[in-house]
Amino acid sequence: MLIVGNGTVLTFDKDSRVISNGGVVIEEENVIAIGEIEKLISKYPEAEYKDVQGKIIMPGMINTHMHLYSTFARGMDLKTDQPPKNFVEILEKLWWRLDKVLNEEDIYCSAIYALLDCVKKGTTTIFDHHASSNLIDGSLDIITEAVRQTGIRANLSYEISDRDGHEKALDGIRENKRFIKKAQQEGNSYLGGMIGLHASFTLNNETLSEAAALADELGVPFHIHVAEGIADFYESKTRGYKGVAERLNRFHILRPGTLAIHGVHLQEEELEILKNNDSYLIHNPESNMGNAVGAAPIKAAIDKGVTVGLGTDGYTT
Repeated sequence: MLIVGNGTVLTFDKDSRVISNGGVVIEEENVIAIGEIEKLISKYPEAEYKDVQGKIIMPGMINTHMHLYSTFARGMDLKTDQPPKNFVEILEKLWWRLDKVLNEEDIYCSAIYALLDCVKKGTTTIFDHHASSNLIDGSLDIITEAVRQTGIRANLSYEISDRDGHEKALDGIRENKRFIKKAQQEGNSYLGGMIGLHASFTLNNETLSEAAALADELGVPFHIHVAEGIADFYESKTRGYKGVAERLNRFHILRPGTLAIHGVHLQEEELEILKNNDSYLIHNPESNMGNAVGAAPIKAAIDKGVTVGLGTDGYTT
């Protein structure tokens, strides 16, 4: 048993309590008591005590969208005379070049670095969206090793995309299936998986159908970029849909628990699709600013009852 105390406790419960000179009592994996530190020490005299004077004691933060491998993008020189002029060019000149050269050591080192940064900053749960198009099979196991070493809780997915051909997309489907089944069999509450999809504009109909069938089989939702850039919206329009969410809904990608990442260019009526399917909208403000793609309709989403989460995207932590 451990008491962490002599700090300011922020409970974030229904009463939103703030307890000055407070503490929490931890037994195994559970917080069993919260209150003023003197009372807790008196009630649990045998507990180990950790003094955190001047600190804030609060629930761990949850990063609902990140790319651990983007550790390597920090300060990266694109080595081009033609800087990217729009979001698709950012993908082509940075991210899609980076994911093609990642090897086993790269995947592990980028993950362990970013995860340690998460722990230092108070993030205890992450949802990672991984891509390494020339090392797909087993890539999520490499990240798992870093997750276990840091003790963080993680939900992992591999980014399925047709941008490098349909066979690569099938490899991504297989990696998600392999990893999720393994995690389900282990029954570890600290590690889980979702099916990762890149974005509607790099996924053909066949791939979406195959991914939906796998989600039905495994009983898991999706982790997918949705209407981050305007190109994603226009691509769905050319297919005859009102927007990205309408197309994804047609293939049953938007389902309970699906993480719809960004949503910058979602139409207002598409927010109703998220709400009706119990899918979540994940806001990444720093990334959206850095890529100059716009701002997500967060207030409208909240007003409609859509659950909104926060992510860091390519800024890792």
